[in-house]
Amino acid sequence: VVLRSLGKYQEAVDSFWKVVTTEWPTRFQHIEDETLLHLNSTIYQAEKEGKMIDTSKIDPYFIQINPIDIHCTIQWDTDDTCIDLHIIEPSGEKCYYGHNTTSIGGWSTPDYPGCSAHSISMLREYMIKLALPGEYKLGCNYYSNYRQDLTAGTTMWFTVTTNYGTEKATSQTTILRLEQNSTAPTHQSSYTIGTVVFGKSPMIL
Repeated sequence: VVLRSLGKYQEAVDSFWKVVTTEWPTRFQHIEDETLLHLNSTIYQAEKEGKMIDTSKIDPYFIQINPIDIHCTIQWDTDDTCIDLHIIEPSGEKCYYGHNTTSIGGWSTPDYPGCSAHSISMLREYMIKLALPGEYKLGCNYYSNYRQDLTAGTTMWFTVTTNYGTEKATSQTTILRLEQNSTAPTHQSSYTIGTVVFGKSPMIL
């Protein structure tokens, strides 16, 4: 991402592809999902600026310049921790790990095979290519923390981007400190992050 921001598009694309093709430990499951988005948006940006990118080492199947209306991610700073991303779409349908595809095209990171409530990934993601106009309510549940130390909570970074992969892309990041966890969502473990109002007015966090 830093290489891309410096205009070093070829180096950025090569680095993203290395991430996609590397065999990662279990805790990095699904890292390739967001990385492929970065790879394609970098190719798009380079082409827009008239810069040639050598993609001969990349399987053409993975080169899909597809703008995404809404893209959200959460990341956090403690291992042995699990946080679930919950998005309520304008239709009222909730997109989360247990129902990770919706009738209007929303997709969220699915539950992991053999997940034991310990963190095996520190990334959750939501995206929708063609978003219906309306409010998208963003939230999370601090599911569990099995760290054997004195950490009192977890710091979470939430980033939402509208018009991802286009020149109109706009991103905002907010930071939350999560203190109370519960495997069954409760008032104390559930956190409201904000609302994206898409197609009507600028996003709100």
